Amino acid sequence: KHGMGTTLLNMTFLRSMSSWESFTSPATSDAAKPEHTRRYCCNFCDYKDASPSGLQQHIRVHTGERPFECHLCPQRFNRNYALRVHLRTHTGERPCKCHLCPRRFARRSTLINHLLSHTGERPHQCTICQQAFARSSTLAKHMRLMHKCQ
Repeated sequence: KHGMGTTLLNMTFLRSMSSWESFTSPATSDAAKPEHTRRYCCNFCDYKDASPSGLQQHIRVHTGERPFECHLCPQRFNRNYALRVHLRTHTGERPCKCHLCPRRFARRSTLINHLLSHTGERPHQCTICQQAFARSSTLAKHMRLMHKCQ
């Protein structure tokens, strides 16, 4: 659709959105850090981080601690950035704009998912019948309904 058949062009655009990424996700992905710099170890699993604060954030996954509370509803979050993104549901802010149409989104991940509607890309393929889908959730629904898989 819209003549945007190349994934490379979209990926280039997404890389140019890095300013949004710092607002919607942690500054540095743990997976991107070299293994030798991740020296703070989780006592619950094999996770390691380069900083004590990063480890503290991770441990909340195990403890269930959610210290960041929305002042507009009862929702609580284990990371501050998740609260900031959640607040957009109350304010209606949609800073992530599609460069191919007028649509805007509160979350960068939703924009990335939306871009598939322009490219026609279907990266999620059924391993049983080879039918392809744009979204992993649609593939999961297909597997459940058509192949009776859980």
